[in-house]
Amino acid sequence: MGPAVIKSSDTFFLHSYVREYQIHNSFAVVPALLKLKTLPVIRQRLLPETGNIPSLVYKGRDFDFQGVREYQEGDEFRAINWRVTAKYNILATNEYAFDQAARMFIIFDHTTSTKRVLEEGVMAALSTAEYLISQRNKVGFIAIGEFVEEIPAAPGKRQLLRINEFLIDTRCSYPSHDEVFNIRLHKRLLPSIPPNSQIFLISPLYNRIMIDFLQNLAKKGHEITMLIPRLEDDKETTEIASKATSLANALLTLDRAYVMRQISKLGITQIFWYPFGPKYETIKVRRTK
Repeated sequence: MGPAVIKSSDTFFLHSYVREYQIHNSFAVVPALLKLKTLPVIRQRLLPETGNIPSLVYKGRDFDFQGVREYQEGDEFRAINWRVTAKYNILATNEYAFDQAARMFIIFDHTTSTKRVLEEGVMAALSTAEYLISQRNKVGFIAIGEFVEEIPAAPGKRQLLRINEFLIDTRCSYPSHDEVFNIRLHKRLLPSIPPNSQIFLISPLYNRIMIDFLQNLAKKGHEITMLIPRLEDDKETTEIASKATSLANALLTLDRAYVMRQISKLGITQIFWYPFGPKYETIKVRRTK
């Protein structure tokens, strides 16, 4: 914001003076956050092998106890198992089911085709991250635009702040060539995702390359949940639009219906995101599995 302009005059408004100061201030608009009550998290697919240190005495928590392992940086102080630590002379930590759910990734599509629903997509990404992190999961964040940018998986509020800071500056972008985009997704990103991961893909699927990427992702055996940002109703815009625009919207609707049928065959859970619709206070869930 700026510059600042100051205008002054005498009592009778006969003379006035105007002075301009080159003062500029910047501010950031923080993305909106919607508190989610639940998301389809498949815990059984996420549990690796339990700790290899035997323990007969432990204190339970709200999560399922899995075993004891050696302490790692970032573990909670209250989770330290002092009996095992004293017995083996190794700082040991109790391991619980949700502490092991580390293979969780949010993939956010902000390519040029998402411009119409970018605000809804940003809210879906941040809300999903907040829910998963609040459930003690280690969450990785991958953004697909002109480049493929990644925030490594980590737990806690700091990770949520990192994702939030990225989303503040998010703009719609796209590589100069489709072939470059295709290589980045299928030859670089796809092999880098660990097997049997749980993935939350946020995309309206307006881009054909993204649809192919989703299909290849499903073939890898990942547990995938689609969050599809959508506007509640297009009737008002189609009424004032030209015939050509109305026809284009109708064709887009048919194409999306075909894509949804193809996705349902892959066994992917679909969540249609309507955060600003007049009939939806939160999200509308449609399960296709």
